[in-house]
Amino acid sequence: VVTYNTAGTRPCTPAKVYAGAATSAVGVTFNLTIDTVADVATISIAGPADVWFGVGVGATAMADAPYTFIVNSSGVHERQIGTCGSEAEHCAGDALSRSTTLLSNSVNDAAIRTVVFTRPLRGATPKHYTFDPSKDATLNFISAVGSSQQFAYHKAHHAAVVTLLSSPASSHTCLCDLNLEGQLCENGGVKCFKFKRNCKKPWNGDEMSDGGDLLAQRNPTCNSRQYSGGLGCCGHKRVLLDADQDPGPSLLRYHMKVRFWFQEYTPPQFHKDVFTKRHGQVVGPDARPPLTTTVQHALALCANTSACRAITFADAPTLTPTLTSAVSPTLVSTIASVPRTSALPTYRVRPLLIHFKQSATTEPISQPVLTHATTGPTPTYTSYVAAHSSAPSHFNLPRYYYQTEANAGEYDVPPAFRRHNDPPIPGYPETPVSTKGDMHLTPGSSCTGNCPDGADCECVHTITYHWKVDSLSVIYAGGHCHAPSCVSIELWKNDTGTPELLCLQTTKYGKGDTHHDKFDEAGYLVLPPCLFGDEAEGLYPPVYLPPNTPLISVKRNRNTYSGHFGEMASWQMRGVPFDPDAPLVKAA
Repeated sequence: VVTYNTAGTRPCTPAKVYAGAATSAVGVTFNLTIDTVADVATISIAGPADVWFGVGVGATAMADAPYTFIVNSSGVHERQIGTCGSEAEHCAGDALSRSTTLLSNSVNDAAIRTVVFTRPLRGATPKHYTFDPSKDATLNFISAVGSSQQFAYHKAHHAAVVTLLSSPASSHTCLCDLNLEGQLCENGGVKCFKFKRNCKKPWNGDEMSDGGDLLAQRNPTCNSRQYSGGLGCCGHKRVLLDADQDPGPSLLRYHMKVRFWFQEYTPPQFHKDVFTKRHGQVVGPDARPPLTTTVQHALALCANTSACRAITFADAPTLTPTLTSAVSPTLVSTIASVPRTSALPTYRVRPLLIHFKQSATTEPISQPVLTHATTGPTPTYTSYVAAHSSAPSHFNLPRYYYQTEANAGEYDVPPAFRRHNDPPIPGYPETPVSTKGDMHLTPGSSCTGNCPDGADCECVHTITYHWKVDSLSVIYAGGHCHAPSCVSIELWKNDTGTPELLCLQTTKYGKGDTHHDKFDEAGYLVLPPCLFGDEAEGLYPPVYLPPNTPLISVKRNRNTYSGHFGEMASWQMRGVPFDPDAPLVKAA
């Protein structure tokens, strides 16, 4: 029975318990009960007993990087999947800390495995999903089944929805009008799903804040109601042909040949008995908390342990350290010549603090036992950092990935305007017809010349994204800009209040001058990336972006008379998470 509250304004009274269940097209059943009084979620997931299966919560695709339950014969495991960016959305992701309590793991006569477990409503970390019945009355989830008990690439997958109602069923459930919602379906109205992507909120004008343009522009990619085309149409084994086109039974088979070039790695070489003076205490991610010991042990330990990178001396009343012949003479001489760090003549430096790199070491630490210095006034420090005689030959280049279409993975470039006899613009069907002197542009579009019909009419669609990065030296920056509509993609840094261009990518059309450039093929175009390195090799010098550096991405596409579905504007970058010109271990 449904009762419509058309006259009153009294809000619905929240229930204490909510429950719902749904079975996806791949045979995975997701049953969820939320008890707001006990602050616990009871979850049951069922699927084929001979393989792994899983449920990703609050998602319509792996690109959403959802919190996921993976089930097999050993129980239930928690992960965040799809964390490798839009170029590798089907990666296994990261294992998460356990927050569930397993109640049962059983298999029935029909070879269906069912696991039942509980979990607190609030996620243990930001990567663990937080169940909130006020927001999750209709909860999207993705499901998949594997080919064995070992978690690996899925054999089949499907997105579904579970609706939570007040429990027991005899109680009342408030129904809210969410206006029209759209679904994407295959022919015949089957395998339907809907979504609302986590498009970034608009930028608020503060350089230290994140923000994008897709929501402000009402870009169709952000929800299934407006969605008109793009990657969402490309499902597993989905053939995108007209109804009268027969793809035939044959599969397209191809081979790939990969060649790797490599260089031998030479590790850094350290002089264990040469120290460089730095003022202040060694802090940050490269230092553990200081450890207290004797002078003799400090020197011996630092000389014999590769993890040791610094000894710190604190101002204290006069104490003359006893140096033994067991310690390197060069190191003894260095320590003995340390000047006083206090203006008070009655004070001398007293060694008591050693710093180690944060990574674990398997080297034994002999007696006496090292203890943390936890009492007494905070002294000033002079640190002596182990100098290196040579840097390593190579550094790892981690991948840094950012999307101008923030969190969407793709976006629509709509036509700039609609002319007479043009069909409605997909995603923006309400856009009026434009005439000379009465132009109606789609969000994000700008035009020059005599539009809409002049020969000089040129229009460009623009999106931007603001975000911050921490401690990154850029070595490679390549923007995603689909041809032939691509105009440019720009990367700016704004750590001084005045934006500075880091990288500008524009299309380069081949002229056929292969005599000077064997890759200059006529009729082809490329988007050369920005490379940083040795200026002697013609590269830009590396740019170090310190903590909390604001970045701005600007992407432009032509859209005078036609649009483009599934456009991307991501930055695929490589770099090192430190300043190459700084010492390996820094003192504050």
